Amino acid sequence: MLWVEECAAWTHSPGGQKCANNILRQGRKVWTMFGGISQNPPKDFGVLEDEFIEQRICFGFKFSAIAKATLQWC
Repeated sequence: MLWVEECAAWTHSPGGQKCANNILRQGRKVWTMFGGISQNPPKDFGVLEDEFIEQRICFGFKFSAIAKATLQWC
């Protein structure tokens, strides 16, 4: 399991995006998962190639506007 806290810099960097996409698409073959902590999930995870991949997102927001935007993105 790879946990990345404040993952914006990681998911927006070319190497981080490639690594995250490989884990999302191929991690199941080697029992590997990715967990990311983000202040803005649509912006930070929206850059990943996540179409047709089952994902689970845990929510905990202080600001209702970010919660609404994230729910609409999901």
